[in-house]
Amino acid sequence: MQSVLNDPFYLELLNGKRKRVRELVQLNQNMLDKLIPFRPEAAMDQPTSQLNIVKLMSTVKQFYREWSEESTEKLLYSRLAQRLKDFMPTGRVLLPGCGLGRSVLEFIKAGYGAQGNEVSYFMLLGSDFILNQVTERKSVELAPFVHCTEGNIDDSMRLSTVLIPDCLACEDIPADSDFSMTSGDFLEVYGQQR
Repeated sequence: MQSVLNDPFYLELLNGKRKRVRELVQLNQNMLDKLIPFRPEAAMDQPTSQLNIVKLMSTVKQFYREWSEESTEKLLYSRLAQRLKDFMPTGRVLLPGCGLGRSVLEFIKAGYGAQGNEVSYFMLLGSDFILNQVTERKSVELAPFVHCTEGNIDDSMRLSTVLIPDCLACEDIPADSDFSMTSGDFLEVYGQQR
């Protein structure tokens, strides 16, 4: 009996998927290179720690969740902002753990002043990129699930791409809005304020 691993059709299929996976990983790398526009030459030769690789993969998936048309998670932010109107029609909100800033944007769009707080360096780089640098809708392509090898029924989702952002902060945030982001541990940044 011939091994499936030696079957020419199977090997061709695997090689085709490997090529596609490499292309998608490079697509994500191109986007991540935009997040960090300045990197010292010395850092280019240093290996990336496994922990930082996991954080980068998580950030890529978070771009999908917050900024792609395909995701429904971002709808929660706008619904929450609209629901808050029943209890607090105006005012300022503080959003700890705001990730890539979509929640802050949705509260601004609902008429609130909003300050986001995030501790993750990777999320802060990502929020700066998406809120301040991207000026065209759906201008950044990424493959949010190419690194996910578990929980896939088939490869269609793993090998798919999305275009972000589905909306632009530069269009949705009025110039006179009370919008800001802070970095750091929530309790250290706000712990002494009463």
